[in-house]
Amino acid sequence: MNNQNSLESEKPTSMESSQGSSANSTNIEMSSIAEGEKSSGILMKMDKYERVTEKGVPLLKRVSFSLPEGKMTALLGLSGDGKSTLMDGMAGLCSPSHKTYGEVYVKGKSGVLEKRKAEEWFSRVNYTQQSMIEYKKIPAYDVLCSIAKCYGKNEQEVDDYMSMLRISKVKKVHFNNLSGGEQRRAMVIAGLLAQKDLNIWDEPLTGLDSEMARVILSMMKKSQSTNLVTVHQVSEDLMRRFDHVILMHKSTIIYSGPAEEIKKYFADKGIEFPADAFYVNYLMQLCAENSDNHTDIKNIEIFNTLANEIVHSPCGEKAGENIKFLPLQLKLSFTGIMEILKRSLYMDRLFKGSSVIGNLLFPLFLTTVGSIAFILFINQACGPKENRSPIEKYYYSDQALYYPNVLYLFKKKLSESPDVDALFLKQVSAIHTVVANIGWVSILSKLFNSALFYGGSIGCLMVPGSFLVIEFYKLCKTSIAAKQFKVGDFMGAQVVDIIVRKSFVLWVILMALYFVVYRIVDPNLLSATTIGHLLPMTILVFSVLLMGLHAVMLHYAPITLKLFGLFSGLYILITQGIPGKFYSIASTLQNPYGHVLSIDECISIFTKESVDELIKMVKSTEMSDEKKKLASLGLNIAVKMTRFFIVCDPSLYFSQILAKVSLYNNKITIDSELAKTINAKVITRIAEGIEAMGGEENESDQDHKFSTDGSMGAHLTKYLMTACLDRAPNEVFNNSVSLKKISLFHIGWSVLRFWLLPIALLALTGLYTYRFMLPKLRN
Repeated sequence: MNNQNSLESEKPTSMESSQGSSANSTNIEMSSIAEGEKSSGILMKMDKYERVTEKGVPLLKRVSFSLPEGKMTALLGLSGDGKSTLMDGMAGLCSPSHKTYGEVYVKGKSGVLEKRKAEEWFSRVNYTQQSMIEYKKIPAYDVLCSIAKCYGKNEQEVDDYMSMLRISKVKKVHFNNLSGGEQRRAMVIAGLLAQKDLNIWDEPLTGLDSEMARVILSMMKKSQSTNLVTVHQVSEDLMRRFDHVILMHKSTIIYSGPAEEIKKYFADKGIEFPADAFYVNYLMQLCAENSDNHTDIKNIEIFNTLANEIVHSPCGEKAGENIKFLPLQLKLSFTGIMEILKRSLYMDRLFKGSSVIGNLLFPLFLTTVGSIAFILFINQACGPKENRSPIEKYYYSDQALYYPNVLYLFKKKLSESPDVDALFLKQVSAIHTVVANIGWVSILSKLFNSALFYGGSIGCLMVPGSFLVIEFYKLCKTSIAAKQFKVGDFMGAQVVDIIVRKSFVLWVILMALYFVVYRIVDPNLLSATTIGHLLPMTILVFSVLLMGLHAVMLHYAPITLKLFGLFSGLYILITQGIPGKFYSIASTLQNPYGHVLSIDECISIFTKESVDELIKMVKSTEMSDEKKKLASLGLNIAVKMTRFFIVCDPSLYFSQILAKVSLYNNKITIDSELAKTINAKVITRIAEGIEAMGGEENESDQDHKFSTDGSMGAHLTKYLMTACLDRAPNEVFNNSVSLKKISLFHIGWSVLRFWLLPIALLALTGLYTYRFMLPKLRN
C-alpha cells in the first residue's frame, strides 16, 4: 500500500519497516509532513511516538497513525498495551519523569498540519477519564449543573441529557450512592457537556447494556466532532457505528484505518478468520495470544511479526521536557471560583457547610479565652466602687486608667476655679490628652495582642481548610485537567475561602471586642482621647488580612491534612512564640508600682530592651570561658532572631503600627510648641495639685492618702516627667534606633516588614501549588 496523507480514500495506512521491506509488506501509514501541506481531513498525526519511563520501561513503541477529523474512532487493545498512555499522549499529557520520542502534528487554524503546541492543543481536547468523577457526597444533578456552568452550558442541557440517558430519577442521590452504570452515564454527560475539537473517551461503555451503549454512541456522533472511544468489548452492531479503528498490540499500533476494511487488511496479511467468530473478537484473541488450534498459532505469529516490524523501525527524535509554565492557567474566572467554593462545602464531614460553623466557633472560643480575663479586669476596674473616692478609683488596678482619671479630675477642678491660670490649664489639658491617648493605646494593644494571637495565630493559622481534604484536592486537580477551571481559579478560590472563613470571621470577632471594651472603659478617658475609631479599625482590617496571608501561605505549602496542625504550630512557635517569650524576658518594663497593667507595658516603642544586662549576667556566672562564649553566641543569635521576627509577628501588627502612627501624629507625645512651655516645675505643680486634691478627699483614710515619700505621688511625678519631658521612643526591641523624629517613610517600612516574610513564603508555596496542580503537558 502506498503512503498517503489523507483518509479521503478510507484505506488503512501503512509504514515501511526498518528492515527496508517493500511497500506492500508494511502495515501502518506515516509520511513526513512538508511545510504548508494541507491536513485533508486529518486532525492529528503521530510519527514514531514513543514513551519510556525513568527506569527505561517502554510504554509506547514507535506509534504512528493519523486521526481523521469529524469521525468516530474506536481504540482497541488489551489492558497493558498502552491505550491509556496513548490517550494521555494524544491529549498532550506526560509524566515529567518520562522520556518521549517522535513528533506530534495537529491541524492548525489555517488547516495545515503543524507541530503541536501543547498548551494551545490542550484547550482543544476533551479527555473524559474513568477516574474523572469522584464527587462522593455531591448530588448527581448538582455535580452535572456545576460542570455545565464551568463549560458555559445551561441546566436545560443537563436535564435533557439526564432524560436521554435515563438517570433523571437519581438527581438528588449523592454521587457515591449511584450504581456503577449510573455513574458511568453521568460521566458521559459530563463529557458531552465539555465537547471540544477532539473528544477522548476512556471506556465510557463499560458496564452498560447494548441499547444504552448505542444511544451514547449516537449522541457522540451527532456532535459531528472528532471522537476517540476506547472499548473493551465490541459487538458487531456497535462496530458498525464507528468510522475508524485503531488497533494496539505490544504497545504499538498495528492498524489505523476505516472500520469496514480492518478484516480485509489483516486477511491480506495472511490472517485466517474463523467463520463462527466475530472478526474483532478474534483479533482481540490474537492480541492476547490465546490459541485453540494450529491456525491460531500461525495467526499469532503473523500478528507479532507485524508488531515487531514497527517496534524495530528507526526511533524518532527525542522530544523536550514538560512545559513548566502555562500562562493561560493563571487566568481567573468568577464562575470557576464560585463553583470550586460550592463544591468545597460538600467536603465537610458532618453536613454541608458544617466547616463554616467550625471556622466561626473555634476562633471565637479562642479569642474569648485569650481576652476574657482582660475584659473582665477592665470591666471590674471601670465598675462602680463602694467606699472609694473618685481620685483613688483605679489606684489598685490599672495605670492606663488611673493616670488619665486623676488628670481628668484635676483638670476639671482647675476649670471650675474662677482664677485659673489659662496657660497652666492648657498645659494640664494637653498632658491629660496625651496620657489618655497612651492609656487607650495601651488598653487596645493589650486586648488585641492577646486576641490576635489566640483567635488569629492559633484559631486561624492552625485550623486546616476544606481545600486540604485529600479527596477534594485530587478532585480539583482532575477537574483542572478536564478544563472545568484553571489552576488560577483553584488558587483564587482558596484565597477567597480563607478571607471569608478566617479573615472576615476574625475581623467580626475583633470588632465586637472593640465595641465591648469601648462600652465598658471609663467615658472620661474616651472623651479625652483623640485617637478616634478610624485608625484602630483600619489597622484591624489590615491585621486580619495579614493573618489571612499567613494562612494562605500555609495552605499552599506541601503539608498533608494530618500534619497541618503540627506544622502550623511549629511555624507559630518559631516566628511568634519563642521570639515573643525572649522579648518579654529581655525587655525592661517600667512598672514599679505593683499594678496589673503598666501604662507603657504594651506600647513596644516605649519599652527598653535589656540585652546588655543579660550579657553581663552571662559573664558574671561561674561557667568556664568556653561555655560563656557559647552562651554569649546563643544569646546574640536569639537577639538577632527576636529583632527579626518581633517586627514580623502578625499578632503584634496592630499594637506596633497603632503606636507608631499615633507617635507620628503627635497623639502620644506633647506638641513641640507647647512642650517648650512645660518643664519640671509645671510637672511638680500638677503632681502637688493632684496630691493636695487627694488629701482633701481622703482625710478620713490615711492609708490611701498621697505623700511624697516615694509612693504614688512621687511615681506620678516621675511618670509625667518621663511622658512629657524625657520620652525617648525607640524601635521595637532595639534601643539604638530612636523614633523621636519618626518619619512617614519609617512607618511605611514598618508596615512593609510585616508583609515581606509571608509574601516571600507565599511566593514559594504558591509556586509549588501552581506547579503541582498544573496539567503535565509536553509538546
